Amino acid sequence: PVDVGATAKAFLKGYPIPLVSANLFDKLAQVASNHFALNQTQFERASAFYNVLEELPERHKNTLCYVLIFLNHCCA
Repeated sequence: PVDVGATAKAFLKGYPIPLVSANLFDKLAQVASNHFALNQTQFERASAFYNVLEELPERHKNTLCYVLIFLNHCCA
């Protein structure tokens, strides 16, 4: 698990610009915190995350999806 984390970290650090801008990161953090405050359903929370991620440039969105899929496989 440590090697996988180190590899993912090295990959993301080597990226020339952040996958998620500071502005979008703040929006994602707000969506995450709203889940606990508003007791949203899983569908409502997923929709809120999706709406924020739609603001990402296409390349960033694709790369983020691949990274998340990779991490999901590592955890399974």
